[in-house]
Formats: sequence, C-alpha cells, structure tokens
Amino acid sequence: MAEQPSDSEELAMISRSILIVAVVCVAPVVAQSCYAENDGPGFNNAVSMGGPNPLLAVKFTAPSTLTVNGIEVFTGESTGANTVSLWSNDAGNNQPMASLGTGTWAMSSSNSWQGAALSAPVVIVGGATYWMVWGCQNGSQAAVDVASPTAVIQQYRGTFNGGATWNGPFSFANRPWKFRLQCAASLYQVNQVGASLDVNGVMTGGLTPAITTIGASTGTATIAGTVGQPWDIAYTVNDTLVPSGLITTAGQVVNLNFTAPSFAFAFGAAFANSLAPFSTAVALGGLTTFEAQLMVLDPTSPDAFWLSQAIQIN
Repeated sequence: MAEQPSDSEELAMISRSILIVAVVCVAPVVAQSCYAENDGPGFNNAVSMGGPNPLLAVKFTAPSTLTVNGIEVFTGESTGANTVSLWSNDAGNNQPMASLGTGTWAMSSSNSWQGAALSAPVVIVGGATYWMVWGCQNGSQAAVDVASPTAVIQQYRGTFNGGATWNGPFSFANRPWKFRLQCAASLYQVNQVGASLDVNGVMTGGLTPAITTIGASTGTATIAGTVGQPWDIAYTVNDTLVPSGLITTAGQVVNLNFTAPSFAFAFGAAFANSLAPFSTAVALGGLTTFEAQLMVLDPTSPDAFWLSQAIQIN
C-alpha cells in the first residue's frame, strides 16, 4: 500500500495547487504592448492636432502594476520631433501633475502607430490614475479612433505652455484617443495599491529583488492592500526568490519557489483574514533566509487577486 502523505505534506500540495491554478505561466518577453486604449486599425482622418507647441493629456487608470518603457500613438501627416510621456495625477484639480518619464522621436508622415522608448522605465501602480501626454506637431493626424459604441471615451486636457496651465477637461464621443503602453517584462513583482509588503521599507523596482538584511536583529514588516479583502502570505525558508517565476494573465509575477519543500501559506491558504494595514516586528529566529509574498483576493483585480512584491530577509 502506498504511503499516505502527512497533513503538512498534503497542506503544502494544496497550497501549491492554489497558487498554480491562480496564475498562467507565460514566456518572458523583453517588451510588449501591455495596455492600450482604442488600438484598432481605424482612425478619424478628418481630425488634426492644433498648436503651437501642444501637449495632449489623456487620463487613464492602470489595470495592474506595470513597468512601462515606451508609448505609441497613432499619427502621421507631418514631420518633426514628437514626445510621449507619463504624468502623475493631480486628483484635486483633475489634471496632470508631474512628468514621470519622457521619450522623443522624429515622426513619419505616414499614418501609423509611432512612438518612443522612455528615458527610463516607469512603474505605474494598478488602480492608480495617470495621464498619457503627447507632444505633437501642429497639423499632424490626431490620434483619434472612429467613433463607435465600443470605443473607450476618456477625459483629456491640453496645454500650450508645457503644463503650466491646462485647458479642459474634455470628453466627447467623437474623440476616443488611441495609445499603447509598451512594457518591459518585470523580473520581480512590485508593490501595488491592492497588495503591499515590505521589510524596513525596502522596495523593488521590478528588476532586482527586494532583499533586507537584518542578521540577528529584528526588522519591521509592513502589510497593506485592499482593506477588508481576504489575504494570506505564501512563504519559503532558506530558499531564494525566482525572477519571472510565474506570470499571471494580467502581468503579476510570482517570485516564490513554489516547488520548494518549505513552500506554504502562513494561514493554510484559508483566506479567512480580512485585510487591515499593519506593521509587525520580524526576526529570522535561526533561519538563514525567509522569503514571502502577500496575496489579496479581490474581484476587482483582472486576476481576481493582487500580489505584493516578494521579500527576502537575510
């Protein structure tokens, strides 16, 4: 008769199954169109951009935490320097606040998707509001889709003085603006509004792991996310974080080694706790390393859950 697994072994297998079912593994990519609005082939050839020195700002909400390294708009019918950038949101005034990253290119007169890489990757946080800002040539083809019932109708603003003052906001059914965000494949999940975990404030930008060295001392772990939602923490001990381990359909990254014998959930993957942000002291207690990643169940997430960054304590 085959030996039956122990309760702890069975719990570990169930925990791995929960995590694997929750994500879809995809091949890592260098860059891809990770978010777009009105990116079909159609465009309104009767609309052109005004001037002089216009900046068009289109408001959008990040669907998940993304590392953006480029932006494209649909334009043409002119030549000269164009810019694309991501701006943070001034919620009080409902307008762009500050540029987070900019790219420049010399546009083609052919109507097509055109754009540039940002000077440095910009991490946008899932659920947060941003503005895609396009610095265009006067008289160039407007990046406007053909009006349709399925078009995304956004709020937008304009400025002719570099953002010192903004006109608008405007929103019209015949002005569905077309843009695409190009994303670098993050090696490591970053913290986001829906799920956040750190030790002593150490955060990853997506390219390097979040490792905090505390040795024999104690550290402070801070947990936050969507208040009131069920949560649990997956962890391993004496292991290491895995770059691009598993990637969800919405681009979240699982960085724990879920095949490790030590892999488990702190509360048995029951997700019986309702999240309220808190901080707590942590110590290794004789372990060499401790790795963890917060998972918050939330039906508003494209994956039905949010992942925090994965942390490692040495």
